[in-house]
Amino acid sequence: MADTPPPPSDMPAEALRLTVVNGDLSYAHYPVIVGHFAGDSISGPEARLDAALDGALSRRYALGIYPASVGSVTYAAQPVDRRPGGVVVGLGNIADFSAGTIRSALIAGLIELALGEGQIARVRDTIGRLDGGANPTPRNGAAMVMIGTRTGVVSMTDTLAAMLGAIVEAQRRLAEQKLRPFTKIQIFAYMEDTAHTIWHTLDRLIATPQFRGAFALDGEVAYRDGAARRIARDDNLDAWRALQIQEATLVDGSKGLRFASIGGSARAEGMLVAGNREFVDKFSATIYNAHEPAAAWQSAARSLYQLIWPPQLKATRFDNRHLRLILDTTAASLPFELMDDRQEHETDLDGSRPPAVRFGILRQLIQQDYARRQTATSGERTALVIGDPHDGDWNFGFKRLPGAQAEALQVADQLEKAGFTVTRLIGAGNPPETVIEHVLRGGWTVLHVSAHGIFDFTFKREADLEDSGAIPAGSAQRYTGVLLGDHIVISPAILQAMPDPPTFAFINCCELAAISPRLEERFHTSGRPEFAASFAAQLIAMGARAVIAAGWTVDDKGGKLFGSEIYGGLLANNAGFGEIVLNARTAVYEANPDDSTWGAYQCYGEPDWRLSPKNGDEPAAATSLPRGARLAFASPAEAIAFIDTIREQIEVGSGRSSNRDALLKSLTTLHARFDKRGWLARPQVAEALGRAFAALNEPATAIELFERALHEDALPSVQLLEQLATLRLRTAVAPLDGGGFAPDAFDRIAAVRADIEALCKIAGPTVERLTLIGATYKREALLQSGAAVDTTLATMRDCYRAAWTLAQQRGDANAYYPGQLVVEAGLLIDLRAGHAASDTTKADLTQLAADLAVGEEQLDDYWHAASRAGYLLFEQLAAGTLSQAAHDAIVHCYDKVMLRCGSNFEFETTLSDMRYMRTQLGTGNGAAAAAWIASIEDAIARLEA
Repeated sequence: MADTPPPPSDMPAEALRLTVVNGDLSYAHYPVIVGHFAGDSISGPEARLDAALDGALSRRYALGIYPASVGSVTYAAQPVDRRPGGVVVGLGNIADFSAGTIRSALIAGLIELALGEGQIARVRDTIGRLDGGANPTPRNGAAMVMIGTRTGVVSMTDTLAAMLGAIVEAQRRLAEQKLRPFTKIQIFAYMEDTAHTIWHTLDRLIATPQFRGAFALDGEVAYRDGAARRIARDDNLDAWRALQIQEATLVDGSKGLRFASIGGSARAEGMLVAGNREFVDKFSATIYNAHEPAAAWQSAARSLYQLIWPPQLKATRFDNRHLRLILDTTAASLPFELMDDRQEHETDLDGSRPPAVRFGILRQLIQQDYARRQTATSGERTALVIGDPHDGDWNFGFKRLPGAQAEALQVADQLEKAGFTVTRLIGAGNPPETVIEHVLRGGWTVLHVSAHGIFDFTFKREADLEDSGAIPAGSAQRYTGVLLGDHIVISPAILQAMPDPPTFAFINCCELAAISPRLEERFHTSGRPEFAASFAAQLIAMGARAVIAAGWTVDDKGGKLFGSEIYGGLLANNAGFGEIVLNARTAVYEANPDDSTWGAYQCYGEPDWRLSPKNGDEPAAATSLPRGARLAFASPAEAIAFIDTIREQIEVGSGRSSNRDALLKSLTTLHARFDKRGWLARPQVAEALGRAFAALNEPATAIELFERALHEDALPSVQLLEQLATLRLRTAVAPLDGGGFAPDAFDRIAAVRADIEALCKIAGPTVERLTLIGATYKREALLQSGAAVDTTLATMRDCYRAAWTLAQQRGDANAYYPGQLVVEAGLLIDLRAGHAASDTTKADLTQLAADLAVGEEQLDDYWHAASRAGYLLFEQLAAGTLSQAAHDAIVHCYDKVMLRCGSNFEFETTLSDMRYMRTQLGTGNGAAAAAWIASIEDAIARLEA
């Protein structure tokens, strides 16, 4: 066999270690790198990282400083004693995504991470005993997810090859600058099947000549909490599917449209033949004509859908997925919001609603580079509200708009009530120069305009000159913008002169959302590419975060309702822009389905954008039941997999408190559905659901489900029996509402002990079973008093010691757990007797330290990490120091544990154990220790709250 070639000279002598992890990003040992597409929302791994970083990404997104273009990076550091930070790399336009994008973006992210981590390295080195003697957060590593795989454009092999190439290049550059290179990389996958595929692909890639010697892959996939298994793949119903639509030149030289569905099940290239353009224009004109009867424009909307939409995408029309339309100027001229996939005979499709009311539709322009020209605001929220302004001289063919004035007044009132400083230019007394002056001030948070809008319009005087032949046909000046007076408009050119764009603009003027490819071409060829033919497009190009504009004439009543819903949602700040738009369209449609106003508004922006993000905007929460979930399962196995996914989320420390209500609601819903379907009679379903309720610390429901599973199954799992025994023990000594314990508490404890002892005889003793027997004596001691307590505590210690001995004999890596209970029992006996820790207890404490030191710190294992914190507490009790510094260090360690992992059940077990210790120490010889423990208990309980 040939010798393995040496590693490249520009790589570290030691191969970089790769680990594939199946689990939640909260358990990453190193800062996490994720990617973000321009104009996309924070979702998927990004949202999980945002939750783990307490909303650090959401805050950057809300401030408009989020990375979008390829090579842009943001580094969000966290206090090093809590958990690693994160890096977001810009991936550019989703339609331009490639393996080269991955490589460029990841190189920038790795280098930024190395620089950011280097700045805080000295802080890490000074942590010392603050971490309770544990190792500080591991350094010189990075965690990442598969970059951009949801697009379906780049294969997994090419994606991983690009990622490895980026790592090699980043390592070379760091070494060149004498900076510390990376030594470990974790690649996370949420789904187990994906993690295994990644591992096999990496195993193959690192053996190729390109990467041979540069990497060493761990021998197996590492598992963390928060992972999920699946029987069949499904899509996130809340994700906004990107659909790019551009003009294309066909083989015969004619023009059509190219569709690229990115991230969905179809990647289609659908072309319109040149001869169809006249029909497209005809159907569009019918839709735009406000005087057409409802039946006419509805028929045109159906025809336009059939004519334009490619067959591959028509096949997925029942998916009801949110759409983010990325359009060029040709595609943007089409009324996608009103296109209707329903046939006249279809009356049962989601209440017979058109697509834009069934699911969200937002627009984005390909011309937009997402660079924010917007300056940092002072914090003051300002609004300019323009409503049919005039100075009394209005005799050139346009009528006054009392409905626009009423709408403007309503909007101004809404904004003022929300704390905005509002400038009102509504109705008479507002000459054109005053309006222009205020517009040119720029920097408005909100710009709202309700007035006449004109698009490519010729005023009557010039039109008459053309008609009479006095000037050449087509030579008259044409105007686009908000009408202020005779030949006076707020044009795209005036918008271009604004020093800063508005954050949000609502242009409720007829036709000002319209985009003309012909006019765009005319502007570009005349040497003025910075001018957009559309009023709305100019605002977007300048950097406005969101723009709503009417594409054609709207009904006053419908327009007022739409505006009210939009502002109500934005000011309530409880949903993203995409959801608010969908709700507004739905409200207008339900008010009058035959009025096309619900589809007249073209809404440009990002799905998750909010007008007024909260201070320290809350991170995206872990999902429980997805939006619109039908809860239809093909089999009990599929149901169990779904339950297990929810249970795994319960185990994630960063989401334990914020998501508890949502997760409990999800489990309660599943409980009711499965009961109705009869699936709780299937023991595996009942057991899985019981385990989820137990993890959420809902013992009563968990016991009911476990007992049901036990009743239905003659051969129940041993795990069910053991967990049921644990829950029965806990409830046996639960204090009653009026104080004290249940009269039959002793009998209930004895029954549990008899069951476990019988299990030991049948299946043999295990560490878990011997520990459970010890736990029965532990609970029994709560019901006793005087010398009987000490006798029972001694028996408890003997049982725990038997479990500890067995664990050590078997080489159990978790031997520390029964050892911790042995030390706890010994300390209680010693302190209750009023003397210092005995030699036996001190020896046990030394052995516990040795057991905990086996292997590196398991940051993602709740019991291991909590036992380290518990060791610090025992150490202080044994020494009798009970200092405030030790108190704070112990609380700090528990804080670190709780942020990363642990279910509600596990956390409650920790608090219950502290309550037990202070109760047993009472008010006698152990009173001082009891008070000290109570203070720690209160402090960590507040951390959870």
